[in-house]
Amino acid sequence: MSEQGHFTWNEWAAALADELQDAVRRGEPDDGSRYYEHWPTPLENLVAGKGLTDSAALLTRKKAWVSRSIRKLGRHIRIDSRRDSITDAARGAVWMA
Repeated sequence: MSEQGHFTWNEWAAALADELQDAVRRGEPDDGSRYYEHWPTPLENLVAGKGLTDSAALLTRKKAWVSRSIRKLGRHIRIDSRRDSITDAARGAVWMA
């Protein structure tokens, strides 16, 4: 998306840094073990902020991903649209959007 001119690498780095700092404030470990789990939120915020998509379209994509994942992984994965999160019950993991 950066190569297409939608945002710069500096914008991405700043957005990701903000998310990582927010994670520390939420009490999440700052050991790098969950680094890539923090990528979706700043990416979603950037594309929505640039008008490339909206919350409804993102939620539709997430639901489609969950549907495919359930079939592929055989796991119960749930989207909680009130919290805008995705839960993988098998792992007990929650991804915030």
